[in-house]
Amino acid sequence: GGMTVSLPHGSAGALELPDAISAVWGRWAAAGGRLAALPRNGGEGSGGGSLQLLPIASLPEFMADAGMDASLAPEGVARAEATAAAGLTQEQTAVLLCSLAVPEASTPSAGGTAQSQQSALQTTRLTPRASVAGAPSPYRKVLSKSKEYMETGYLVYDDTVVSYIRRLEEHRRTCEADGRYREAEAAGSRLVELKTAQVARMRQGLLMAQTQELAEVHRVYEEEGAQFGSGWEEKMKDYEDKLEAAVSGLRSQHESQAALYEQELMLKRPTKGRPTRDYLERIKREESLVKIREYKRAAQLREANGELYQQCLDHSVQAHEVEVQMKMAKLLSKQQVELEALMQRGARGRNNLELKRSSEAERRVYRFRNVVTELESLHRLEVVSLENFLDGQAIAGKARPIKDGFRRKREQLFKSWLL
Repeated sequence: GGMTVSLPHGSAGALELPDAISAVWGRWAAAGGRLAALPRNGGEGSGGGSLQLLPIASLPEFMADAGMDASLAPEGVARAEATAAAGLTQEQTAVLLCSLAVPEASTPSAGGTAQSQQSALQTTRLTPRASVAGAPSPYRKVLSKSKEYMETGYLVYDDTVVSYIRRLEEHRRTCEADGRYREAEAAGSRLVELKTAQVARMRQGLLMAQTQELAEVHRVYEEEGAQFGSGWEEKMKDYEDKLEAAVSGLRSQHESQAALYEQELMLKRPTKGRPTRDYLERIKREESLVKIREYKRAAQLREANGELYQQCLDHSVQAHEVEVQMKMAKLLSKQQVELEALMQRGARGRNNLELKRSSEAERRVYRFRNVVTELESLHRLEVVSLENFLDGQAIAGKARPIKDGFRRKREQLFKSWLL
């Protein structure tokens, strides 16, 4: 996922252009040979490999694929040649094309309001985590061309008012030199009024920008918190569904296993009785009676032997049934142990997920509080820098307070939070 650029309302393609740039870049990268490969310098965090660059000569074709006006191509090429020699990265391409699509802001008037001054002090806007394929970063920075303060790192007076103040100062000096002291006094009073109004607008603009920035941080935190909660709810539900499916599958497996095992045991049911010693002796006596032709006594003994054999068979069947019951009970006990073990593993996994969720939530709160604390400290430094600038300023627009260090501090602060 590349950089997303927020365009002013009414700009053509304000919503579609960033996505179009990202899509075209992805197609060109997948096609191969359309983007140049620049070896990385191997520095810390480079990760080796090569860096994909868009050749400046291919910029018009890239703009056409992104659906941009062809008349903007010459200006885009000129800007690219002035800022990059080897080519443009995806981020540089997005910023360049979106800046081309934004119309130039009009020059502020001398009667500018606090709202116009505040538009020049707007801060970097943050967007919450988006579940977009190829966008591993949880947040993306949104830049706007109208946010002069965040791009330059400077607090300055309204240019039109500055020019008017300088002309008024020259008029005061001329009147003073010519002896027109009343006019000089009136010009001096007007200078004080203008400078006082400018100071008030700058203070109010900085305060409004800081308030909006802090509110934006809170908004992003709340949105990310809602996504965090819904994501964990979905993760817990998915875990419960998988656990329920595993338990159901194990029970079904146990039922099939028990039925098959019982069927195997029933096939071993004895069909013949196990003869006892008494039964074998009776058979021998029966055979002896037959040899001496004592058929009547042999018939009586044979009938008694049949009853004894049936008793032996019944005893064998009963013993087999007892054995089947014992083996089935042992199997069911083993299956119950397996089921309980699965349930215990599921409970441990659920507890681990809850602990992980709680731990991540605590880390989120801790990081957020640190960011708010550091941001408030940065705001205080900005106010001090502004007051120092106002106290030491003799002529409006002469100095430029709040150097780039504040912008870099702000970027580092958000990067440490968002990553």
